[in-house]
Amino acid sequence: MRRLLLATGLLLFTLPGCHSNEATPACYSGVVLGEYCWDGVLIQVDRQYPIGKSIVAGATDPDSLGSTNVIAALNSLGSLAKRGQRIYFTYEEYTNQPIVNRFCTADRAPLGVPHLVLTNTSATPCNASLASGH
Repeated sequence: MRRLLLATGLLLFTLPGCHSNEATPACYSGVVLGEYCWDGVLIQVDRQYPIGKSIVAGATDPDSLGSTNVIAALNSLGSLAKRGQRIYFTYEEYTNQPIVNRFCTADRAPLGVPHLVLTNTSATPCNASLASGH
């Protein structure tokens, strides 16, 4: 019986786990498009990080900065939430964490973009902030 348990345990350790062959970037970058009441701060993520979705052009402003690869940051970005601001960040998927409360009119609806909680937000490029220890 003891050998059976040992053999079963060893077999479980040899099973392949869940591993992704694609490395997750340590840091993402993009440009703030503006705030959208139902979604939060909209950010057009740089093309090399395809984590967002397209929105209707002009959804944030008539002279919209962009409409592809857009995400919504649910948390407050403070002074980094300025339209046109280049931002560097990491993120977590939204899992019902507390977010900034917004009061919105009923004449609009949420956009179909990924809703993320941004972490380690900065105006400093990723490599520079990692090198300085921030």
